Amino acid sequence: MDAHTGIDPTPSNFDRAAAVCIFHKGSICLGRRPEKCLITGNPIAFPGHWSAFGGALDEEENPMVGAVRELEEETQIKI
Repeated sequence: MDAHTGIDPTPSNFDRAAAVCIFHKGSICLGRRPEKCLITGNPIAFPGHWSAFGGALDEEENPMVGAVRELEEETQIKI
């Protein structure tokens, strides 16, 4: 999303996703990807790898709202 205009320039044929990186005292907090989604039980790509907290956006979802939602779903952290 363009921070100045609030417009999402992602082409319509791309899958949309958002993520959150947490920085604390010079470190970056990452999450280890599980084998399956904790909500749906579906397999997750790249299980066991470390990544930022994020995932696919719902249709018409604002990327910032989606990033906050994904962080809460994956960590129970509310921002």
